[in-house]
Amino acid sequence: MTYAKVTVRSSEYETWLEVIGVGRIPVSEIIDDDFTGPVEVVAKASLTSLRAALIAYAGTESPPPRSITIDDPKTGKPSVIWFPQSSSPERCAVEVVDVPTNKFFERKTYEFLPEPVAITLLDGGVLAVRVGFVLEGEEEPEPELLTAVLGPLLRQTKSAVAHFDLEAQGEVDYRRTSDVHHPDFWNVHVYISVPTRGRSAESALSIGSDALALLEAAENGSLTRRTADVLVQSGRAELLVGQPEGAWLECKEQPYGADERAQYELAKDVSSFANSAGGGLILIGLRTRKVRGTDTITAVSPVPADDRRVDRYRKWLARRVHPRVVDLAIREIDYGRGRILVISVPPQPKALQPFFVRGAFRDGKIAGSNIAIFIRSGDAVVTTSVEEFHALVVAGRAALGYMPPTESGG
Repeated sequence: MTYAKVTVRSSEYETWLEVIGVGRIPVSEIIDDDFTGPVEVVAKASLTSLRAALIAYAGTESPPPRSITIDDPKTGKPSVIWFPQSSSPERCAVEVVDVPTNKFFERKTYEFLPEPVAITLLDGGVLAVRVGFVLEGEEEPEPELLTAVLGPLLRQTKSAVAHFDLEAQGEVDYRRTSDVHHPDFWNVHVYISVPTRGRSAESALSIGSDALALLEAAENGSLTRRTADVLVQSGRAELLVGQPEGAWLECKEQPYGADERAQYELAKDVSSFANSAGGGLILIGLRTRKVRGTDTITAVSPVPADDRRVDRYRKWLARRVHPRVVDLAIREIDYGRGRILVISVPPQPKALQPFFVRGAFRDGKIAGSNIAIFIRSGDAVVTTSVEEFHALVVAGRAALGYMPPTESGG
């Protein structure tokens, strides 16, 4: 597919980027050397051509530290004042505004709030997407953890993190310092270098939007049961592609069947998360395969809709799992032409653990008179051993003050 070429144009009064055959992106009235334009114009630009135009406009290297010379008011001698070089590698940026083109040009650029995703030119001529977001808390964000959150997306899009800007925000005592010592939150900018050949600006902005969704969903630099649930409910399940199953995540391509064995499998999976410290999430409608020995999400594969499925699962779990799992959530999310089924098991009160499953496999059948305890070990479900089961019984008896009967002597 051919995308629109971009060139730098200027008149006596202004400079702009011309997306040929589409429209123009004027210089920002807020930040020197940046451009601001409607997303519907920016999106159609060829990334290769846009990069060349930005290089022609701003060059590829940051200018050296700037200085001015003034006369010292006391001595009258010339004195040199140096302005430090910026720590940001950004040469210039193209900010986007999500309004129709005709509405955009009716007003000044400073009257619009740009989107948190922009296209930037970095030192060395690298084209990148800048993603801005806020992280609450005093602790400084760790770039390594944030990069890990983005890992699957970066591999999928052949992109890479080029730079982080971290800016603390909070109260400042200007009598002593201009630094923030106890931040309330952090402004974070992530620069992601993106491939340009045969790509449009729309593809770069899409990578940035997906990265923003992942970073905003992450807690303390990592995905959790709750944040993965949020991504699925907001229609962004594809952002989980590349994520491995683990202590809190189990994925299945097909729903649990209706036979007795499938019901038991559902009870086993749910109870294993209920017996785990952090709970867990079961997602049905995501395909996985082994990657370096770990089941890893490879695709979103929504299942056919079934309005009775959630009610059936609840009844099966009520019959098989004891005690009842607190705040268990089972829901189906519309996704394309199908649905994704979400079973969310929040952390359970310790006083209720362990959760038992009624029945046990014997000769290919389920013996209803037996019970089993399942726990999560990494991405696998394991059965509690006889020794562990006995230890639980002994600990319970001790807590209740139970004393075994003594043998009568003859």
